[in-house]
Amino acid sequence: MATASVGMQPGELPIGWSVGAAYEREDAGQLDSRYEGKYVRGDVTVPIGAGLAVVGGIGYEDIQVSERDALRDAAGDPILDTDGRFVTDPASPRLVAYQEDGLIWDVGLAWRPSSRTSVSAYYGQRYGSDTFGGSLTYQPNNNFAVNVAVFDQVTGFGSLLNDSLAALPTSFRVARNPLSGDIGGCAFGGAGGFCFNDALQSANSASFRNRGVTAALASNLNGWDVGVAAGYSNRRYLASALGARAELAGLVDENYFALASVGKSIDDRSRFDTSVYATYFDPGFAGAPDVLGLGANAAYYREIIRGLSATAAVGLDSFRQEDFDSDLTASALLGLRYSF
Repeated sequence: MATASVGMQPGELPIGWSVGAAYEREDAGQLDSRYEGKYVRGDVTVPIGAGLAVVGGIGYEDIQVSERDALRDAAGDPILDTDGRFVTDPASPRLVAYQEDGLIWDVGLAWRPSSRTSVSAYYGQRYGSDTFGGSLTYQPNNNFAVNVAVFDQVTGFGSLLNDSLAALPTSFRVARNPLSGDIGGCAFGGAGGFCFNDALQSANSASFRNRGVTAALASNLNGWDVGVAAGYSNRRYLASALGARAELAGLVDENYFALASVGKSIDDRSRFDTSVYATYFDPGFAGAPDVLGLGANAAYYREIIRGLSATAAVGLDSFRQEDFDSDLTASALLGLRYSF
């Protein structure tokens, strides 16, 4: 990705303005998939009251998503390698899965009544259709923050994961499953919560249009670390109807999630943590089962001597696929860990 912009805040002029341009490209090995986008646009900010402004922008954007076909056998079926992945046909012309170029614009409101509160919302035309989004942040002090984001973008798995990592603050905490060591889908810090659920809801080399909403709350009050998050994301995949992944063209999958974590340091050597989560995933394929996951766990940590710590943890996890039997697993852990 490469970006450049120049502009001014309202002050010397009665309005703020900026002009910017960007180029982004993502390549995936599967079928030599490629996302390439570039745009140039101008934006203005027009103050209309105390902390309130009208914002708008107009520009030009060119996005193309393409791939190559797979090698095929005598029957015309795609050939797979030993890992079950398509073998790309290097002689195949690039098959365009998505092409959109033309005018883009949006208009909205930005409200900043104080340095602790910010609200914005916009509506416009992009990606060949209506688009809208917005955000809310509220941070009355260093120990409490709420943030909400509504998003709409065309992207790929790698780019979306990179963007999520780049959005992390310099200091944050994550809810870790004390039994498996898995890291939860959200990180919490002084500026609120930052979730990876929309980036990780499914790993696929095809690009997609990603729309949804995420809300999070993070606090540290009286020694209690609290993090709560919930969200929804919707992906419409962009694949060539002429290639080996034709079944992905226009496919929509959906993901809902919610999680909460609470922790407290009991003294200088011990800590208690607990978390609960719920996820629901609809893969979108005809006949493919929806998946519901629920779980809760709790852990107590105690430092015995320098480098040596003890852990006691319990957990309950439920996994259910539509038209299949449910799995319910109870787990317990008692262990020692020495770090040096």
